Amino acid sequence: TADAAVCCCPPKYREKQGSFLCPRRPQGDGPLAIEPKTLKERLEVERYESTYPLCHGDDHKDVVMCSKRASGSFSAHGAYTYPCAEATLGEDGLYGSDDLAGRYEDSCPIGDAFIACAMMPTGEENCLVADH
Repeated sequence: TADAAVCCCPPKYREKQGSFLCPRRPQGDGPLAIEPKTLKERLEVERYESTYPLCHGDDHKDVVMCSKRASGSFSAHGAYTYPCAEATLGEDGLYGSDDLAGRYEDSCPIGDAFIACAMMPTGEENCLVADH
């Protein structure tokens, strides 16, 4: 509906950088992930989940993960994934994090799975900067 909360998450995953939803499944990710029911589906999920970007932790918990390219002495390892940083209230009175590109007036009210995200600004049709 028009009154539904719309949240902005860190920039979308591409070229080993950005955010993505976990768990990852061939038919959908995060809250849209369909739990495999057959052995064939489970094997397909295992193949899918073993490709980068990788999720960590509980297979049944929705979470926004981030990926960054490794730097310095770790650059030979390519990239790594981690749970995106929680959007917190800053001294400027706005919500942001090391992973969000923009600063927002409110945190995301959808639930714990989206603590790395913030509420889309009222009257805006898009998230700020490169967030999605």
